[in-house]
Amino acid sequence: MTQQMVDERGNQIDSWFGERLSELRLLANLPAQHDYNRQQLFKETKALTKFDKHNYVSIRLVSRDGISYSNSHPSFSVQQRSYYREMQRYPQRGYTVSNLLTSKEDHQSIVIILYRLARPLADHTAYVAAAIPLAKVEALAHELSIYDGTGMLLGGDTDSPRINPQRELLLTTKLEQLPRWKVNYVVQKKELRENTQQLIRLLLIIVLVVIALLGLLLVLLLRQIVRPIENLTRTMNQIQIGGHDIRAVVEGPQEIQTLATTFNQTLDRVYENETKYREATIQVLQAQIQPHFLYNTLDTIQWQILGGDTDTAITMIENLSIFSGRDLTMDVSIQR
Repeated sequence: MTQQMVDERGNQIDSWFGERLSELRLLANLPAQHDYNRQQLFKETKALTKFDKHNYVSIRLVSRDGISYSNSHPSFSVQQRSYYREMQRYPQRGYTVSNLLTSKEDHQSIVIILYRLARPLADHTAYVAAAIPLAKVEALAHELSIYDGTGMLLGGDTDSPRINPQRELLLTTKLEQLPRWKVNYVVQKKELRENTQQLIRLLLIIVLVVIALLGLLLVLLLRQIVRPIENLTRTMNQIQIGGHDIRAVVEGPQEIQTLATTFNQTLDRVYENETKYREATIQVLQAQIQPHFLYNTLDTIQWQILGGDTDTAITMIENLSIFSGRDLTMDVSIQR
């Protein structure tokens, strides 16, 4: 994570230098679009420094033979400067960046970006030399403070700091726009371990909170699903032991509500079919019993009359008439 932080800060420094290079590229391409002399090009450089005054100490023009010109300061030779000689050795290179320098104009730390013009001027002006203050990029490097370490921007002519490997850790990232430059970051291993342990504890707390929330959510879901199913099971058991008036409670998720409603409707149809079956069974039994009963009764009355017991025969006839009338009434009621 610390290395990623150092890389990210290096990307910010690269991005800042990339913006300056884009501005200088536009400036260097102007002579290819219009006929400029040195004074006209100085007006363009002045406009750029005025617009972006915090990012440029000065912008000078350098001739092919290594003389650096300014619109307001004396000229001087840069023939012995490493960045000028590098551009002479590599004619196809568009720009180069110097090592750490001190500005002669205001004595602050700078680097020089020497950018080749797309087309040299008639007076042999061939380069734009922009003095870039390092205060901004050094501030970006020094802001590497996640573990209270020390960040520094180092040029190609500066050695990396010496560290104690037992107690310190050196992290480095290179800069794409500044090939010979790099960002170094020195951090104490003790503080690194302590902060790592704090981070682990924080992650552990977050994991426990997430697990607790998931457990609570699971319990709520189970209550919403399991409790209606348990109630439905309990209702079925009560019905099995003879609770015909009991019905399932319609609750819970939509699927379980549909199941409970269908179960209740099925019970109603079962009980209705049981009643119809019972009535039909009684009617069948009555239809089977009545002919035998009537035949036996009439046969008995006949023998009583033949035996001269007319009073008993008359009584049986009256009882048969009463019984037949009551049976007829019950039959009509059942049919209804």
